[in-house]
Amino acid sequence: ATLRGYVTAYGTVEPEPAGERPAASSRVGPSVPGIVTEVKCAAGQSVDKGAVLFQLDSRTADVAVHTAERVLERQKQLMLVEGTSQKTLQEAEQQLAAARAQQSLLRIQSPLAGLVTSVNVRAGEAVDLTTVLAEVLDPSRLVVSVNVPSSELAPLQAGQAAEVRVNESAAPVTATVSYVSPQVDAKTGTALVRA
Repeated sequence: ATLRGYVTAYGTVEPEPAGERPAASSRVGPSVPGIVTEVKCAAGQSVDKGAVLFQLDSRTADVAVHTAERVLERQKQLMLVEGTSQKTLQEAEQQLAAARAQQSLLRIQSPLAGLVTSVNVRAGEAVDLTTVLAEVLDPSRLVVSVNVPSSELAPLQAGQAAEVRVNESAAPVTATVSYVSPQVDAKTGTALVRA
């Protein structure tokens, strides 16, 4: 007969933390302070990586880009008749690039593909660098984190099969042990294991 040993532990389902891959969840915040002019997402909405979730007030940045484009175009025309220097033309190109970069910071994009789990602001609200605008989660990258007593830790290793049950009557979900902590918590006598 085939004999199997089991370790039973209770834990929580959470997004996969950062490790070999980026974390499976993210708190989305602005790179610059501003006023939210558009909220382009809703809780429960599926989004792609790079999708614009929020737009901050970009009127000043739009004017700066337009002005920089006009200056660059003028410098190009002057260059044709040798009415400007190469250095002045390069400075105009750099100013346009800087203005466009500033403008792009006002479009807040999703750092990963997944579901928007919460939206914390509305159009018209002022935000700063500490504001969490939304949270995004990749539901295909969930892990179960459990604390296993040190006495049952020895046979556990990454790559082993695991079963996850939401409750006693639910069918088990198959999983794989992905991490076994080498450290045992001195207070609880347990170590973290993820599947």
